Amino acid sequence: MRYRFFNNKYYLCDSSGKTLWSGDKVAMCFSYHPDLSPIEATLLKHGDPVLVKKWCYNYKEKLEAAYETTKSDEYLKEINDLVLVEGQIPVEDLNKCIDITGYVAAFYEKVST
Repeated sequence: MRYRFFNNKYYLCDSSGKTLWSGDKVAMCFSYHPDLSPIEATLLKHGDPVLVKKWCYNYKEKLEAAYETTKSDEYLKEINDLVLVEGQIPVEDLNKCIDITGYVAAFYEKVST
């Protein structure tokens, strides 16, 4: 999958170039855990902001329910490590987040400064 950007719209295309989704904004949900090396972040979902936000909030609710049941700090840590980014994200960064293992952490450090 690759993103393209033209006419102020994002286009998510498959390997044959077929458009799977398009929109004015894009979102990414990822888990950021800088204490783990060498992979400090994991891309979980990307694309339509409405769907990505819904997925992220549902995932967070499941983690919270698991934490309430188990009281395991691992669930609490994952809840706190979730990041949702939405808006006009440079298409080069989007594609690098998908294609390059470990780039999500570099992207997050770049946008969070």
